Amino acid sequence: MPFSRIKHIIIFWITILFILHDGFAQSSILSDGSWHRIDVRNDGIYRIRYEDLVSRGVLQNPVPSSRIALFGGPNGALPLPNRSGETFDLQEIAILVVDNGSGTFGTGSYILFYGQSPSSWNWNSTQRKYTFHMNVFTDVMAYFLTTDYLVGTRKRLANKPIETSPTITITEFLDHYRYEKDDVNPFKSSQEWYGERLDPARPNLTIDLNLPGLVTSKPVIINARLVINEPARVAISNGNNPTRTLSYGSTINDWMVELKDEFSWTFTNATPGISFAYTRLSNNTSWAYLDYLELHYRRQLSFVGNAPFQFRFVDNETEIGKFIIGSANSTSQFWDISNPLEPQIVQGTPEGNTFSFTSSLVGRPEFIGFSENSVTSITQFEPIQNQNFHGVDSVEYVIVVHPLFRSEAERLAEFHRNRNLNVLVVTPTEVFNEFSFGRQYPMGIRRMMRHYRN
Repeated sequence: MPFSRIKHIIIFWITILFILHDGFAQSSILSDGSWHRIDVRNDGIYRIRYEDLVSRGVLQNPVPSSRIALFGGPNGALPLPNRSGETFDLQEIAILVVDNGSGTFGTGSYILFYGQSPSSWNWNSTQRKYTFHMNVFTDVMAYFLTTDYLVGTRKRLANKPIETSPTITITEFLDHYRYEKDDVNPFKSSQEWYGERLDPARPNLTIDLNLPGLVTSKPVIINARLVINEPARVAISNGNNPTRTLSYGSTINDWMVELKDEFSWTFTNATPGISFAYTRLSNNTSWAYLDYLELHYRRQLSFVGNAPFQFRFVDNETEIGKFIIGSANSTSQFWDISNPLEPQIVQGTPEGNTFSFTSSLVGRPEFIGFSENSVTSITQFEPIQNQNFHGVDSVEYVIVVHPLFRSEAERLAEFHRNRNLNVLVVTPTEVFNEFSFGRQYPMGIRRMMRHYRN
């Protein structure tokens, strides 16, 4: 065996032993009790019925409502930099338990909670616009339900404090919409994924949009991004607005270049169409892919059908606002979701088909409006075995392995245990459950390594 190869193996082992030295004991909330995992994909209010828990074998009989708790974590991707000061374990989420005041979670009882998308929209106060952050590692958020283990504080929704003497009336807000399909990775590399393809054989594409509550008198800010591999021109059009033309005529010396534009149009209705027309500017094999289409528009503060909607007023954060929501009904509810782990119930005044409430605008609070018919029921519950990798002490060697190969990994682990190494064998899912809020993040494995190093 060449010496250089031996040297690399020695360096590798020294690095691993250094990283995993001096672990400390800390318990995971998953270490005891009965746990079930729930996956959600979109922002919204979710309901867990007693009857669904019984039919899925989660419960056999009524239980005290005080024993029900839900855990999860903040949305958005975990930070890529290897920084300290992050929360490692699952966090308790405030829920609303409806049991008719009996204190027993039984027939007719249910839980409501605010669930999130793994991707996020954030307000950029400098640019005065929303910025979208795509989570490239997962498309689900995981939540963990327990009904028999007394952990946490049993967080429940509290009422939002009532403000008085509003100084501004709010009937519309700035909303956002993003069209994106991550279907194709042309170069089988990187985190770049694209949607529809345009080429000489398929030069035209029309996307039908849905902008509920659009204020047609206000301009819509549009951001479009495409990528091309050869010189080309793409025209973006809508029958009521001037055509936008994006082109790149020079030789492309890289894998691709982007065509990107920001512009404003006005639409006459809430379901406009936007068309793309592709023209190649060379004789080579060429194509374009649509990356995304993003729209920022003024929206009426009103329900559209039964659909829930989220809103915040970003134009002002110094006054006290009176929000007047249209098309409300007797089952309409509003929560303050500024802290998504601890939402608050908004108290207001129903007046015919409107609902109004008053809130300070400091910090640009965010709200969600929903009705009984717009709540999504959870019916799938995945049982989770107890685990406590936080509590494993003095780990020197970690093997992360797919469940199919666990028996072989245990053979390797035993080989090293016989040489006085403290070896831990763990599956990616087990790591993710404790170190990345149940979500499939490579950074969860790194978090685990750092945990054992401390």
